[in-house]
Amino acid sequence: MVDPQEQKLAKANLESRDVEFSVGYLFVKNFRIYLIASVIFAPLLALLYYQDLFLYFHLLFGIFVGYGLRDLAWYRVIAHTRPFTLKVMDWEKVRRIAEGEPVD
Repeated sequence: MVDPQEQKLAKANLESRDVEFSVGYLFVKNFRIYLIASVIFAPLLALLYYQDLFLYFHLLFGIFVGYGLRDLAWYRVIAHTRPFTLKVMDWEKVRRIAEGEPVD
């Protein structure tokens, strides 16, 4: 039996194998997460700003910006290692895991 998490990762690898990896691709894949974060952070930031709590406003804004910078750092790492990963990955095993077949 294949672990559902491994099956999900295998499907994601197969989907992204032939796609050019870019910041735009990263944004599109994570759009829902960014939207949820924006919906949470925007009202809090507005509230802190209008209550003249600038220290907390800047702290929360820094956390929000850091959230995006962290993802850009991950993009840089993945972009540098991706050509090697695509070359050495056993795509037949990945396909079998994605289909739910057991792999030794």
